[in-house]
Amino acid sequence: MTGATTLNHVQAEEKASWILMIAIAFGQAIGVAVLGGCLFVAWRLSESAGGPFGRVLQERFVIVGWVVIWRPAEMVVYDWLPMLRRRTLYRRLAAAKVVVNRS
Repeated sequence: MTGATTLNHVQAEEKASWILMIAIAFGQAIGVAVLGGCLFVAWRLSESAGGPFGRVLQERFVIVGWVVIWRPAEMVVYDWLPMLRRRTLYRRLAAAKVVVNRS
């Protein structure tokens, strides 16, 4: 791998990390909006619908809201770390001095 190729990998990883951050931001925005809507519906159901059926519907909306926000939260916690490690590796490779000795 040449220095230029390694720099291209660094640039590709930086672009991928920006795309990931944008996806996380959109995912979080949509997830929070859906979670808020589901919690609102669950709250309204708790006021109007009584009995076990109303309670089941209320819990279903709460669960759906948290499931919608799960993947964006997972992206924040787990997906960026491998990218950071690869980018650091590529930067170290690009900065490495290579000496070729002919015997």
